[in-house]
Amino acid sequence: MEGDKLKKGISGRPTGVFYLERNRAYFYEESLASPLSLELSADIISDLELVSKKSLETAIQAFVSANKLAPKNIVILLSTTVTFDTEFADNTLEIDKKIEEFLELVPFENNVSKQTKFPGKIKIVAANKELGEAIKETFVGLGFVVGGIYPLSFCLEVIPQLQTNLDLGLVINKIQEIRHFNLLSDVQSLVVSPKKEKKDNRRLYILAGVFAILMVILLFVIYRFIVLPPKQPSALPVSTPAPQPTIFEEQASPSAQFQTEGSLSTPAGNTQNF
Repeated sequence: MEGDKLKKGISGRPTGVFYLERNRAYFYEESLASPLSLELSADIISDLELVSKKSLETAIQAFVSANKLAPKNIVILLSTTVTFDTEFADNTLEIDKKIEEFLELVPFENNVSKQTKFPGKIKIVAANKELGEAIKETFVGLGFVVGGIYPLSFCLEVIPQLQTNLDLGLVINKIQEIRHFNLLSDVQSLVVSPKKEKKDNRRLYILAGVFAILMVILLFVIYRFIVLPPKQPSALPVSTPAPQPTIFEEQASPSAQFQTEGSLSTPAGNTQNF
């Protein structure tokens, strides 16, 4: 409720800028002679990833309190060191495919992206959605109004003076010229990185396949050992010994025996008797 009361007296026009770099941020408002600096240590932001949202909130709250900053309407400006951007000629073939390929290379799991047409080219920028939302939510929780998140990459196209002199006061004065660069103005620009989405889908299909296989095995076990009645042991057949053939030995006659035992064949084929 206190935040709502503070917001009633806040100007509808942005009068402050929170400028985010890789490991440092600057705050500027019209009543300040020069921007205020806020260091963001590696335990808060590392490699453009938000390490600890709680630590970020604590750092911003301490910064606002130490500098006695009153709630006001501000914008968040993202340095080119914390965004990924590319551009294509406006006559590029299969430009939608090329933009998708670019977004697949953005290393954030959730990114916020926007494409804008400039003379002779189309420019696209992507940033860490989680980081931008965390900064916005922290300032809103302190009673500030956050009018939008703007990439410096786009602002340089219409305010070329910023390339040599990063005048945050000039950004405030030119806010109407850059209002359509707001990353928060289009809900559809808050997208999930296609590369991560494909990985998640592939993982989901694999898990679903494994689950289906396990279910089949489980159903088979239930049917085999619970539903199906146990088989009754069958009586073993009694083996009957096969009849053995009777062997009759034929008694040879004495004469035949004598002839056999007393005969000798000669090489000439004559038989000699002894």
